[in-house]
Amino acid sequence: MRGKLILIFCMFLSLVTSTSAGDIKKLLGAWECKTEQSTVTLLFKSEDRLIYNGEEIGFQLAPGVIQVADEFLGSVDYPYTLSEGVLSITYPEGYTLNFKKTAVKPKAPSDKGASSNLVRHFAGTWKNYTQNTETMVVLYPDGTYGQRYTSSYGSAESGEEWGAAGESHAQGRWTVRGTKEKGAITCTGNDGSTSEYEYRVHVENGEVYWSEYYFNDNLYGKVNE
Repeated sequence: MRGKLILIFCMFLSLVTSTSAGDIKKLLGAWECKTEQSTVTLLFKSEDRLIYNGEEIGFQLAPGVIQVADEFLGSVDYPYTLSEGVLSITYPEGYTLNFKKTAVKPKAPSDKGASSNLVRHFAGTWKNYTQNTETMVVLYPDGTYGQRYTSSYGSAESGEEWGAAGESHAQGRWTVRGTKEKGAITCTGNDGSTSEYEYRVHVENGEVYWSEYYFNDNLYGKVNE
């Protein structure tokens, strides 16, 4: 009986390995995803190295999942599908980008790699709550953002506004500079207004919470949606 179980496990392991090996051959090369505002680039250099928007990082391929190396979390799973020449990658925050293969390879990593790493770290949905308000900010990896402010009193005259003071909704572009511990995010609204938000990671009793940050002294938490 034990021998049969070992044989079945070996057959399963062989199937998984074969599937992953088949996909990596199809993934190798340059990919891009064009949005209304910009283009996100992805280059699979080898079986364990890729370049995302100019930043070279390590990864592992599992059936249906790209496991990207992360400095703090160890690895982060990005579920994917590959069908009819379209690579669809689902980000941990819940949104999906569709990439198509391109003959033009992205530029090699440069000194902008650190900035790209910060963009990847902060991209996602952030929320701040007070007794009567909720502010939600979505920072997209392509450098755009969306902001929604709601109040139980139906007013948008107070609370944290990301680049659109006095409005309950805003859109624009964002950039980040600094480190994962502290720095600043600059938001430029579609109306041309610019706001800067100093950030620092939440530390309590010696423990660092990488999914919680103070933006201009207001605590935001990163959420999965």
